[in-house]
Amino acid sequence: MHTLFNKPIIDFDQQKVFQFNKTIKTKYGQMTIRNDNKLKESIYFVLKGSNRQIYEGVVKSRLKIKQINPDASLIEIAYEDNIPQRANTYVNAVVESFIEQSVEEKSRQSNRIIDFINQQLMDMKKKLDRSEEKLEKYRIEHQAINPTLQADTYIKELSKIEIELSKNELKKDLLDNLLLYIKKRINLDAIAPSLMELGDSATIKLITKLQDLQIKEEGLKIQYSGKHPGLIAVRKQIQFIVKKIELNVQNFKSSMLHRNNSLKKLKKRYEENLKDMPTQERTLINLKRDYQVSSKTYNYLLSKKSEHEMIKVAILSDYRIIDKAYSNGAPIKPKRKFLMLLSIAVGLILGILQVILRNYFNDKIQSKEDIENLTTLPIYGLIPELKQKNIKIEVYKDPKAPFAESYRSLRTNLQFSYKGKEANIILISSTIMGEGKTTTAANLATIFQMANYKTVLLNLDMRKPTLHHYFDVDNTYGMSTYLSSKNTISEIIKSTQYDNLDIITSGPIPPNPSELLLSNKLDTLLENLKEIYDYIIIDSAPLGLVTDSMHLIEHADTSLIIVRENYSKKLFIPDLNNLIQKHNLTHIGLVVNAVRTSSFSYGYGYGYGHDDESSHR
Repeated sequence: MHTLFNKPIIDFDQQKVFQFNKTIKTKYGQMTIRNDNKLKESIYFVLKGSNRQIYEGVVKSRLKIKQINPDASLIEIAYEDNIPQRANTYVNAVVESFIEQSVEEKSRQSNRIIDFINQQLMDMKKKLDRSEEKLEKYRIEHQAINPTLQADTYIKELSKIEIELSKNELKKDLLDNLLLYIKKRINLDAIAPSLMELGDSATIKLITKLQDLQIKEEGLKIQYSGKHPGLIAVRKQIQFIVKKIELNVQNFKSSMLHRNNSLKKLKKRYEENLKDMPTQERTLINLKRDYQVSSKTYNYLLSKKSEHEMIKVAILSDYRIIDKAYSNGAPIKPKRKFLMLLSIAVGLILGILQVILRNYFNDKIQSKEDIENLTTLPIYGLIPELKQKNIKIEVYKDPKAPFAESYRSLRTNLQFSYKGKEANIILISSTIMGEGKTTTAANLATIFQMANYKTVLLNLDMRKPTLHHYFDVDNTYGMSTYLSSKNTISEIIKSTQYDNLDIITSGPIPPNPSELLLSNKLDTLLENLKEIYDYIIIDSAPLGLVTDSMHLIEHADTSLIIVRENYSKKLFIPDLNNLIQKHNLTHIGLVVNAVRTSSFSYGYGYGYGHDDESSHR
């Protein structure tokens, strides 16, 4: 446990004090702790489990083992690490340790067998010495000569029977050990070499198969949980093989028991025949038989010991390395191509989702198409967005710019829409303030003036007038003073700095603009202006705020409603449709203001002139 930040780091296990930015060696490994954050409270690290458990968890999570081909005894070992050389070293070390362990295990098996044989040899040597001593003593005491030919035959046959019974007893012990090992799931490698003595090839093959399956099971247990289908299938195979081995062992033991019974009957017959012989000769035969059995058994054990010692010297691993561990140089994590494709896909999905959500939640008009989807009213013009918002006549500032061309297009569309008819009173309004109706009125009037049309601008937005600022004219008198009979028509008409363009400002803001607009004096004014001017442009109040514009629409030949991209709300269009339908209004059109320049599919700047600005007469 270590205290961090602003305090020394204390290892309570070793009772030592360490410094920041210094290497700390512990039983878990090395660590360096930097004091980057200045926290007031202490922070503690707790490492749970032994160092073996910690490392084992890390290794298991990084080590991957798989069988390359189910029909071949080939496995592939991989290890993930952020240092390729360390991963290669680790895999090579694991394989070499495994091979070394397999050789050591086989050596231990041979040592166990040799130790067992040595123990049997010691016992048999004592038995052989005793039988030899008894035989020699009996011959000396009784001056016994060699047995007769018939007695010698009995000795040989009885010796064979005794030796075979001894071997069968060893086999029985081996079979009992085999069943015990299988039942307790002990590694069969310890008794595998001894099983060759059984001489049962079918059982030997089953045991080999069982060992292979147990190795496979151990490999799968490292990678998967107990519920993995592959591990479950291997365990079912193991159960099947174990049952077959148990059945074979029982059959083998039954067969061996039957053979032992036959041998014992034969032995008894020979022993009965020996009873008919003289006592001295019969005793000599038994002593000589014991000696020969002990001698042959002892020689048999010596040969087996020599055989297993040779096997031990020649022990090799059953496994070998096909290829040393290597790294192809390319990192396996993160998968760059996959992450790149995933990033592109996520980017596309997020982009599409953003557009969908923006269109769903955005209640403002985004384009001309939004308007066309909401109404059948004609759109007379698209006015590009101005980067600098100044109260100036932009069409005069740069007559060849796209902004000026958009107003020329609007003028042309209006003229063609009412070709052959009188349409010289144009009312300009909007749904709410800020959509650009006054700017549109000022620039449209100027674009008519540039074509030598005699034009007058009439500001009837008497609630919040700003039109007079565009032309730097006085607003101390105007429409409000005229309608209240304080000034005459000739007195309120003011000249601008542009030829053929006059302006009638709103005048002082009156307390009752709606009532003033209902005056008959407005009709008289418009009739007089028609006789003087080609076009009368009216700047009126927004439709959505007051009813002033509704009184004025009936005086206009054409009414233009200004909507602004990313400003005007979509719901205004259906409201406008309802208003037009309710009052049976005609000759209503729209102008889209502040259109993004990317929405225009044409360009300007070629330096061409305009014939329509020379003279219309």
